Amino acid sequence: TCAPLNDCRGHRDHVLATAWCPNGQKFATGDKSGKLLVWSPTSPKPLTTFTRGHKKWITAIVWEPMHRNKACERFASASNDGTVKIWNSRTGRCEISMTGHSSSVEALCWGGKGFLYSGSRDRTIGVWAVDGATRGTLVRHFAATNAGFDFSLVPPS
Repeated sequence: TCAPLNDCRGHRDHVLATAWCPNGQKFATGDKSGKLLVWSPTSPKPLTTFTRGHKKWITAIVWEPMHRNKACERFASASNDGTVKIWNSRTGRCEISMTGHSSSVEALCWGGKGFLYSGSRDRTIGVWAVDGATRGTLVRHFAATNAGFDFSLVPPS
């Protein structure tokens, strides 16, 4: 049988999103109140608590790929408030806050070339720069043209 390593307690609301960091040393969770916690698999207490960020519930969490940051410090979260935020799990700070969707952001993917991709209920996909002089900006925005997967390129506004 499998037994849990720890009974992690720290959320008062439903946990809606979870993600392991690429090196397996940390685990991020997000709840219905918008609270994010980062855990160590060896402790029942959170390493870092992020309570000031999203105004609504967390819908997705993704860590930066390990080949881009071996320390596995940064992760991104998406929310029903339509925002995407990049957090530093070591410092406990929000590094970048991104807006550009008109509805809940439901999916995130951190690409290997310094871009973060977000999918929203507004039927758009955002491509965000996460490094360099343009960090935090929407560099591409794909909008659905019908109910299928037919997308057209829409320049950022």
